Amino acid sequence: RCSRDWSSDVCSSDLHRLQRLADLALGLAAGGMMALGSDIVHWLYDDRYAMAGPMLQLLSAGLLAMRLQVVEQLMFAMQQPQLVSRCNALRALALCGLVPLGFHVAGLWGALSGVVAAQFAGWPVSIHFQRRQGLFSLGSQGLWPLATLVGLGLGSGVHLVLRSL
Repeated sequence: RCSRDWSSDVCSSDLHRLQRLADLALGLAAGGMMALGSDIVHWLYDDRYAMAGPMLQLLSAGLLAMRLQVVEQLMFAMQQPQLVSRCNALRALALCGLVPLGFHVAGLWGALSGVVAAQFAGWPVSIHFQRRQGLFSLGSQGLWPLATLVGLGLGSGVHLVLRSL
């Protein structure tokens, strides 16, 4: 129903509805894994894998970058796959630069931080696309931080309950 006029009210509301769903799911998942990463690894593996828990906690922040995959799917639908390629190229370049730089500066944790940071490299292209299409609004950007905080809170609560058992 949005095949011709992508900036219509109907399409804008569809995009914002899908974006809210993605923000809620990704924010809750990221926040929950940030809080429970070590517990998850502890439940699934023996003590040899203990360091994987904090790694999972750090890498889960990369889930937040996935929120703009909704916009990248719209780019495909609007017959602009070159913009998705641009986002992917930016992520790849960021990985190639940030991982070695992070490792040089802070070892393994710096490299992992570079992986997380690289996931956000395509955001400028996606946000520019949204603005150009009249689909960007600051009011629609507030759910993902809130969902992340709720996920952190829920995950921390589960963690505390588990520690008391």
